Amino acid sequence: MNDESLTTINELVETIDAGRLHATASRDMRAAIQQAEEVAERQGVGKVKVTVTLTLDVMHSGDVDVSGDVKIVAPRVKHPKARVFVADATTGTLAARDPRQGELLPVRSATKETGAVRVAGGTGNSDNVRSLTPNKKPD
Repeated sequence: MNDESLTTINELVETIDAGRLHATASRDMRAAIQQAEEVAERQGVGKVKVTVTLTLDVMHSGDVDVSGDVKIVAPRVKHPKARVFVADATTGTLAARDPRQGELLPVRSATKETGAVRVAGGTGNSDNVRSLTPNKKPD
């Protein structure tokens, strides 16, 4: 063996395309790790998968052609599901509310102090809250 022996996979990868494969893969891996960190903040973990493929074509003459590829898979943010419903199967339209379900009644609550039943409206402001019990005389 001479001083120019290639004895590690890293040394071999650095020879492909004058080191461009190694440089590009290293840059892409760093970017994937940054993306994994962002995903980990939202989901607890971000996984990066790096696959290195080397092909060595060994000739009878003793020459070896080396080619390689590096595939890096960065994590993606997983978005939660949304439940929608088929509104019309013939047209393929969807609906946010189940068309098989009837209209929902307004939310009602009874106050502990007066026993008055209150109905909450849609916007949440006090103008949409009304009493369903007749006026009660104060004690």
